[in-house]
Amino acid sequence: MDIGLPAAILLFLAAAAVVGVAGVALVRSGDELAEYRGWSRVWVGTMLIAVGTSLPELATNIFAVSIDAPSLAIGDIFGANMADVMILGLMAAFYGRRRFFAALSPETRSLALLAMLLVGAALLFSALPWGARIGNLGVGAALVSALYVAGAWWLSRGRATDAATEASDDGPSAVPVHSERRAWLLLLASGAFILVAAPVATASAERIAELTGLTSGFVGIAMLAIVTTLPEAVTSIVALRLGSPDLVVGNLLGSCAFNIFVLGVADAFYTQGLLLNVVEGPHYAAGVAALLLIGMVWVRMLLGGRWARQRAPVFPILVAIVYGAGLALAFAVGD
Repeated sequence: MDIGLPAAILLFLAAAAVVGVAGVALVRSGDELAEYRGWSRVWVGTMLIAVGTSLPELATNIFAVSIDAPSLAIGDIFGANMADVMILGLMAAFYGRRRFFAALSPETRSLALLAMLLVGAALLFSALPWGARIGNLGVGAALVSALYVAGAWWLSRGRATDAATEASDDGPSAVPVHSERRAWLLLLASGAFILVAAPVATASAERIAELTGLTSGFVGIAMLAIVTTLPEAVTSIVALRLGSPDLVVGNLLGSCAFNIFVLGVADAFYTQGLLLNVVEGPHYAAGVAALLLIGMVWVRMLLGGRWARQRAPVFPILVAIVYGAGLALAFAVGD
């Protein structure tokens, strides 16, 4: 992409807008299909919507490795996990910390543990000098992917929860606006827009990195991650307006878990080596920050409605501090 910095920034912002709008449409159509199919709300939040909102990460990172920008892809994955928890902290602050965490179901704690395990495993495997492959997939990436599939299966055991009972606990279910056929068409169209816009955002972000002298890893962590988490942010706002903290946490932490799975998928498309072997200082800084942030969420979940007498929003402030420190360290290490 041979364009100047202003054009690259404008193209990046335009692609970001398309990804955000299409991501929201994809999630809403998926939610309507869940209503038609009778899937439980918890299942929709933790798996269906989380995977749907992570489609930008999937498309972006496959394209990034295909243009030989693996550092950008890895930075986007760990940076998106940091951004997802930052969004969660903001949602908790706006909703009311005591009500937000007291309303969460036990399944969300299991999801947080799965996300922590996946991030930790990705960091561990990237530090090991493995060169073995299974087909075109590195052993470390294959193990991370298998761990996600096993964890998703484990969480899916609660999918058969009676929808009527769950609706009475979480509030009234949304009434589908479109027919089932139209919802499927909207889902496919939204996915197509994301698949087109996400590579444009990736290429323009790589160009911005070249022209500004910033490392690709930091651009992925600080900029591209914001683009690919736009659907999660907007969906979380909608879920919070519906009064469903479970849906918010399921979406955001489910996306954190799926993002690590995306790392394994992207490795299969990276023909220049093993993707986990490309992890560098800025990626480790972002990955450790993401692991710490998810761990903070898990601890806060264990406290439930307690630890909420303080007037200052301690949890969101701590999340913002760790997020900012992670960005600062990633920039310092990559400079």
